[in-house]
Amino acid sequence: MKVIIINLGCPKNLTDAEIMAGHLAEAGFSFTNRESDADIALINTCAFIKPAVKESEKEIKRLIALKKRGVFKKIVVTGCLVERRKEEILKRFREIYPVTNKPRHRRGCRRPALAGGRIWNGVDACVGISGIDKIAQAIKKGETFIPEHPRLPEIHPVTNKPPRGGCRRPAKAGGRIWNGVKMRLTMSHSAYLKIADGCNNRCSYCTIPSIRGGFRSKPLEQVLSEARLLAETGAKEISLVAQDTTSYGIDIYRKPALAKLLKKLSGIRDLKWIRVMYAYPERVDWELLETIKNEEKICRYLDMPLQHISDNILQKMNRISREDSIKKTMERIRKKIPDIAVRTNFIAGFPGETEKDFRKLLKFTREAGFYSLGIFKYFREKETPACAYENQIPEREKTARFNALIETQSRVIDKINESLMGKNLTVLMDDTQSGRTEKDAPDIDGRIIITKAENLHSGQFVNARILSAKGYIRTAKFLKNLRPKT
Repeated sequence: MKVIIINLGCPKNLTDAEIMAGHLAEAGFSFTNRESDADIALINTCAFIKPAVKESEKEIKRLIALKKRGVFKKIVVTGCLVERRKEEILKRFREIYPVTNKPRHRRGCRRPALAGGRIWNGVDACVGISGIDKIAQAIKKGETFIPEHPRLPEIHPVTNKPPRGGCRRPAKAGGRIWNGVKMRLTMSHSAYLKIADGCNNRCSYCTIPSIRGGFRSKPLEQVLSEARLLAETGAKEISLVAQDTTSYGIDIYRKPALAKLLKKLSGIRDLKWIRVMYAYPERVDWELLETIKNEEKICRYLDMPLQHISDNILQKMNRISREDSIKKTMERIRKKIPDIAVRTNFIAGFPGETEKDFRKLLKFTREAGFYSLGIFKYFREKETPACAYENQIPEREKTARFNALIETQSRVIDKINESLMGKNLTVLMDDTQSGRTEKDAPDIDGRIIITKAENLHSGQFVNARILSAKGYIRTAKFLKNLRPKT
């Protein structure tokens, strides 16, 4: 049977989808990117804020409508929405209809009857995050797996038999591998590598701990085994992801181990770029910065969500950081690696955010010079402490502050673009006409459009000179006589 995988949300969610794809390939399922060819629609949902929930629910409804027209035989819902709203999914999206003898599926097959002569015309099965190793069973039997307490899937024994459509598990690290098989869903030259799951930070606005549980690191040797396999199957760039990458190792080694992991990853021959995402500012220490500076393969890039700069709001958010410590961290980063690109996120309109708080955030945005900035409006989530806070900001004011932050950052980007004019940069091609520098993460940051270039291909490193720029999109000339630095 053919499966189409629809993945919503962040890169961390995508790594879960790749694990599910690996299990399905091992069970004999095949895959398609065309809905018209699929027997089964598997949607991996996101649910950390209201817009993500709405997007997931909208997509489920769309798939149900297609199923009623006979496009799919089954719909399986997985991911964060299942963990967060499992009862609601089963109640709202699992419609029951009496069996008719008239074939409705495009291939002329009547849908299978349930006990009592009924059929599901909605969602057939739900699989929680910690039940993803049961995905094949859920599809075949229409069962639901939603453990009460999220956990990492167990370590599975290594087998040398390759899954159908997947890659052989690496027979390393003591003959065991974390999370079983995995099938790549990203570009062949770029991959995400999840090094931990869950979170212990307990920010007052965040639903992640209730969805994914406490922080759990993968053992270092298991991360290295997966990285080697990614490199063997074509990955030249890996982006390390977790809810908090800088906490890596604290739970199992009793001390931070991200710097040690980065040094080990740098020894994998075929990897060229290693990128750190989701760093927590209070844990960006000298050892980590020294490693980023000294290891050539580690991108001069750091994704470090700050969320705000005002102590008043940081305290309400239950963040460890304060204005003084954030500024000292930024100073330490710039001093150690002057040319590093720092990416961050801010939340606009958090409950109790005064005009003074917001002006301070705007000023910090102007002065900090972030190479890339993600901006979100605050959304009130029922399961979080911030939902009960007084002084909730009206939607109109949140939108105004959101737009003001975007405008402020656009002026920062204009200055950065001016400094890039005429510079020669190494670009990793994502397709035949565009790519990224080491300072641009896949999917979320800027792009380089290469002009008048022929015979370029994805995964190729090229040299290019920046000619023009608008926002995060830069245009560059291919320099065929210069060898790129990788």
